[in-house]
Amino acid sequence: MSRSELADAVNAALDRLYPNRSCGNLDVDHRWVDKLERGEHRWPNSERRAALRFVLSAAEDAELGFRSPRRTTDTN
Repeated sequence: MSRSELADAVNAALDRLYPNRSCGNLDVDHRWVDKLERGEHRWPNSERRAALRFVLSAAEDAELGFRSPRRTTDTN
């Protein structure tokens, strides 16, 4: 799937998952997907994560490589 195709699929999933909401401000494009791939977007908002899980058939955010920036690990 190309970046543009993934962006289109995510936008369609947003429309399907949130039918009674205007998701225009959530729309993504190929540049957003590129930044996601490069790690510039490490924790997309909950709606975008849900759409990505839907499109990519993932049960959890961790399956997509997302880790909450608020989560800390104890290294002691």
